[in-house]
Amino acid sequence: MNVAIWECPADPVPAWQQHPESLVATGGEPRLSNRMRERLALTIMGMIGAHYLSGRPAWTLRQLCQALQVPSHSVAAILDALQDGGLLVQSRDNPRGYLPARDLGAVSVKQLLDIVRSAGEDGFLNPAALPVSATVEHVLQSIERSLDGPFQTMSIMELAGQAAGHDHITIPNGNLLKSVQQAAGGAGEGNRTLGSSLGS
Repeated sequence: MNVAIWECPADPVPAWQQHPESLVATGGEPRLSNRMRERLALTIMGMIGAHYLSGRPAWTLRQLCQALQVPSHSVAAILDALQDGGLLVQSRDNPRGYLPARDLGAVSVKQLLDIVRSAGEDGFLNPAALPVSATVEHVLQSIERSLDGPFQTMSIMELAGQAAGHDHITIPNGNLLKSVQQAAGGAGEGNRTLGSSLGS
């Protein structure tokens, strides 16, 4: 697949090395796999919750993209799903940051995963509208039960608390991708906590 790269001709360092989050497939925006949606959602919610709990500036879309090295449209899709699901709100700052919309201790990881997995469904295209065999239904119910166990009792507060104890992001091969604190260093001073940013 051909790839279009954000480019700055005057810079001696290739732009794609500095801004991998700007890579976009020319055949259209690449779609996230289900695994990537869940992985991104858990990571983003943990990062946003950790900053909120520690009183640090709210993450902006740009900062999240740079820290995670993920294209902006992919991160935006997850943020939109979390907002539509009632888990996030935007601050009134410029640029806008993302803040928890609910008590982090009252939202389970299972609820977060359910919101991300159901994003994009509507009245015509949803699991209930799709006829399946009894065998397939049994498999699907088994999958749901496997998620109900540990993730039904683990809250986003725990997820964010664990994220707050680590100042770096780790990619699957174990290497450190980028310091979260460094990525957040450029956050606008106008970003505040939920109450002050929303005027509540």
